[in-house]
Amino acid sequence: MRKRDHRPIGEMRSIRGSATSTTTNNCTSFVNDRFLILPSFLNIEEQKLLTSSALEAHRFHTNVANAANKDSTTTTTTTSSLSDEILLDINESLHESSSSSSQSLNLGLKYCGSPLTALPAAVELSYRAFQTAARVFAQQRQAHSVSISNSLSKLYQSKLTGIALLYGPRATMNAHYDSPTQPNQREEWLIMFTLGNDVLFQLNDRQICLSSGDALVMDAMNVLHGVVTILPPQLEEVDPAVALGLSPKTRLGILLWQSSPPRLTSNENKNQCVDEASNETDIFDPLYSLFETHET
Repeated sequence: MRKRDHRPIGEMRSIRGSATSTTTNNCTSFVNDRFLILPSFLNIEEQKLLTSSALEAHRFHTNVANAANKDSTTTTTTTSSLSDEILLDINESLHESSSSSSQSLNLGLKYCGSPLTALPAAVELSYRAFQTAARVFAQQRQAHSVSISNSLSKLYQSKLTGIALLYGPRATMNAHYDSPTQPNQREEWLIMFTLGNDVLFQLNDRQICLSSGDALVMDAMNVLHGVVTILPPQLEEVDPAVALGLSPKTRLGILLWQSSPPRLTSNENKNQCVDEASNETDIFDPLYSLFETHET
């Protein structure tokens, strides 16, 4: 797969905006803007592993949920055929070029913010990314960058939770700031791995192209962020999504951040799931509204 440059469209060797940016060890950090881009952080085998792991977790936990909802005396469908049906449903919903839908994969979390056990490789890669980011910010030797480095250092000693969001060819997410997931919280550092087709991603006043394998570390409570558009593959390249086992022209985002204790799942906190997507508008209405649809 040939990578596009991860910088803004039309500005392949510069970054828009006035905030300080520094390139160190193939990392582009934005000190004042509180985010860091790690280009090509994942190799192709790691991309395939994360993609297949997320899809398999979704199949497994959806099978479990389906089995629990069916009367055992009337259930004749095998686990393998259920898995095929689940994956087919995802492919059909996202396959059409006009599809503006997005789907949150079922990762088997016991509650919103519980430790993520279904994607151990993603957790380990997140620790590596947080360590890299902490070093980059520490090297900048500024008071606020050292503070950021200290916050990131704590994350690779913590349990992580996460979500996996699968975007159709025309899916978007309105620019927003995340709500706190912990009491008295003033920042929410997370890692986002992007897989499949390129995504034009808004970060504060910038629109930056992220390619499959790129990682983004950001303070999601203080960085305005959103999905502007999913970019189709270039004519001369193999569809990056298909190469990873996803539907054509789609993009998978896997996000991880510090997990929360069960007591935060009370009614007053049930909406505090970072960038969650759901069709249950009565449960996740403030977050569901972030997904903008386009009628044709």
